[in-house]
Amino acid sequence: MDALAKLEAMLNAADAAHDAAKSAGDTAAAAAIRVETIRPLESAIAGMVLLPLHAQAQKLSGVAAKLERSLIALQGRINRLFLDRLIEKARKLGLANVPEAPRPEPVREDTTVAETATTSGAAAGEATTTATTDAPRVTDGAIAGGGAAAVSRPTGKVIDITDEDLDALQRVAQSEVGHFAKYGEAELRGGLAAVVDTVLNRVAHANWRDTIQKVIDQPKQFSAINATGSWTGLPKANANVTEIVEEHVKARAAGGVSEIKGATHFLNPHLSSASALAAWGNHVVRNAVAIYGSEANKDVHYHGFAPGTALPPSYTVARKGVASSFDAVGRSIGGPASNADIRNAILRICREELARFDGGSAKETEDPQYLRVGDYWRAVGQPNDGRTLDASGKRPAWSAAFISFVLKEAGAGDRFKYSVGHCHYFQDCVDRTGPALYEAVSAADAIPKPGDIVHYGRSDAEKHDFAAARADYGNDSFYPSHSAIVVEVDRDRGEIKTIGGNESDSVRMATYALDKDGRLKPRRRGNRSLPWIGMLRLI
Repeated sequence: MDALAKLEAMLNAADAAHDAAKSAGDTAAAAAIRVETIRPLESAIAGMVLLPLHAQAQKLSGVAAKLERSLIALQGRINRLFLDRLIEKARKLGLANVPEAPRPEPVREDTTVAETATTSGAAAGEATTTATTDAPRVTDGAIAGGGAAAVSRPTGKVIDITDEDLDALQRVAQSEVGHFAKYGEAELRGGLAAVVDTVLNRVAHANWRDTIQKVIDQPKQFSAINATGSWTGLPKANANVTEIVEEHVKARAAGGVSEIKGATHFLNPHLSSASALAAWGNHVVRNAVAIYGSEANKDVHYHGFAPGTALPPSYTVARKGVASSFDAVGRSIGGPASNADIRNAILRICREELARFDGGSAKETEDPQYLRVGDYWRAVGQPNDGRTLDASGKRPAWSAAFISFVLKEAGAGDRFKYSVGHCHYFQDCVDRTGPALYEAVSAADAIPKPGDIVHYGRSDAEKHDFAAARADYGNDSFYPSHSAIVVEVDRDRGEIKTIGGNESDSVRMATYALDKDGRLKPRRRGNRSLPWIGMLRLI
């Protein structure tokens, strides 16, 4: 009998002795057998079984790592050969301004995949750069033809958005979600951007057609195309939709992330066929990466992936000489997020968190919402959750932790001070001299836009204006306050909508009034008129 078999026999005997003691009512003896005999035997057996497996796994891991490094090096050499031939062909054709091909850095034995992905070109399985006659010309650090510095070499397929492509995107986006305007500007902007990003993800993907217009015209994909046969039969987009889509396209070309990550599918489950829901729709709804519209009105788009759909490969978005490359989930490769990108992310995250709290009806102590409050607290380094009680037996206020969570998730980085108190990040924006995402302005100068943060005093600071708050903070480094994020602005109705945390023990939407010039009116609390301290304006 080998050692492992002996240990197993001893364990069986110990288990029998434990059961006998327990049946006899001798709980003390049963507990002693469990602690002194059974557990050590179980540990010994586990060690004998698992240690060899662990050693084998380490060996396999080392082999896998070496294979991965070899594949990266091989792909780099393949990309280099392809680029050399492409440049040589361009020179023979007499094209001007053809750059020298950059030499990739050698792959060291201790270099990880993440470190080499951008120097060795497209990763294994991704498409190499597609050269077309109207593609942007790549120079050292910029796309020729003007615009901001972009990518030194495009990654993956280059999606160069022409004026005609933009027209097609604007028309199809309007046909799908133009009516979302009745649910507020945030839903309209998010919905339009999501349709555009769906098209871009499909162009990059091997499962769909290879140009913007071909993807839009693909049968049985976009509802309005089923009747017209082509985007050219759709009405021209109105001025508001035209502007929003153009802004989003410019933001993507400048490095703005995808509104829907790498998603390629969307649907309204209330209008979809039973067969479509069964095949892929229910999966998208259950695993949605973004939701726009109004579920209450059954007028909603869920964005996600059909079962088994792979992510698109990396790709490059170009528009009028500006280009940025993106990874499979639509994150810019090699650059910080733009402010426009962060604004879109802030609005998306606010909507998602409002939905997590059932529009404000679910409370902080409920399951699973109390755990989500814990996520907010971790954004400011605190171990609390929605059921935590402080020394006085009260639950600590988490509204500033919510703001910090949203900004951190949106990619604000070191341009925002994450804090447990609203006054700290507001006054930091007043004093900040380094990189900043927001600038602090008084209520008199506050004309809110989506993504801005409105700020007011509470308790003994409820009558504070900008100057009073500044003086109070200078004396005590604190004043009680609250802030919320602007998600919708309706100048016609003279109001804004905000989403804030720890409002009525939930994540909740509130409405505040604007004057005829679009500035914040004083807050109303019962019959009293109270001032705003100010606003953080997204730069």
